[in-house]
Amino acid sequence: MKRIFPSAVKYLGFDDRLMVALGIPVVALIIPPLFFGETYAGDFMAFCAEWGMALFFTTFLWFGNRRVVIEIRKRGGHLSDRKRVIYTVAGVVLFTIAFNTLTYVITPKEMRLEMQGPGFGSSVFITLFIVTIYEAAWTSARFKRAQMEAEQLKHANLQGQMNTLKSQINPHFLFNSLNTLISLIPEDPDKAELFAQKLSDTYRAILKIKEREVIPLRDELECLESYTFLLNTRFGEAFLLKCEADDRFMNRYIVPLSLQILLENAIKHNIVSRSRPLTVEIFINDDENLVVRNNLQPKMEPVSSTGTGLQNIDERFTLVAERSVEVVKTETSFTVVLPLLNIQDYAHSDR
Repeated sequence: MKRIFPSAVKYLGFDDRLMVALGIPVVALIIPPLFFGETYAGDFMAFCAEWGMALFFTTFLWFGNRRVVIEIRKRGGHLSDRKRVIYTVAGVVLFTIAFNTLTYVITPKEMRLEMQGPGFGSSVFITLFIVTIYEAAWTSARFKRAQMEAEQLKHANLQGQMNTLKSQINPHFLFNSLNTLISLIPEDPDKAELFAQKLSDTYRAILKIKEREVIPLRDELECLESYTFLLNTRFGEAFLLKCEADDRFMNRYIVPLSLQILLENAIKHNIVSRSRPLTVEIFINDDENLVVRNNLQPKMEPVSSTGTGLQNIDERFTLVAERSVEVVKTETSFTVVLPLLNIQDYAHSDR
């Protein structure tokens, strides 16, 4: 069947071979009662004769009009939809007229008058039926293709934006951590060795998760654990992290390294000393969002900042799930509320 009747999906919008195989005999069955008044309940032999004739004409009209449609779409790729439809209608009309003229010529004289009116009507009916089907299928296929291309373009655009944001995640703590390590080596070699191991673990975890769009909260907290050890070693009792997260929320999702960035921001903008320790709390509120709150004790000399860190987190949440980060600042505290995402909240994570 493939060789005798090849598919033309590219020009028709769908594989029509099954439809043609079933459509021709079905349409032919409609012709006798609709145009010639012959029914199965009447003269069965006359009905079969009319159906056979209708089958013959339907087959020629179907394949002929199908070829007209394919050729116009094949050669008229540069045409607008309006012109293509006009050319298609003109083409099938000319073909149908030529077919009816030929039919009239080869029909015996005594049958011409009887066949002329119903024959022309049936030809018009078949042609309209065929063109309507192929135009509807073509329009539907183009619409779906346009939607798919729009989605692909949107995804590519979002992916580009996401990659740009990811490239901004630069472990600022590395320089300070190395300084801390250098100071530990002569004072406490064993602690320096443990510090180096935790630094390696932290950096390995960052490299592992930073390329992903979202990660489970469990993975984010595991990465934060090693990073917290580095901060505690660096600041001692001057830094305190309190993390309380219910296990039932561990499979919710979050953009990677958001907690680390928030801790970096808190340390960057606030006094961290034994007399005025910086306390950071991480917990889940009643709305099932993740809250990161620190006591507010701004440095005497304000730190120059572009706000890139917090903006980076907010833009990544917006791109992934169209959810925003909430920031609440009071005289005594600075709070950031991060959405905890369900799997249906985002469409293109690279888990």
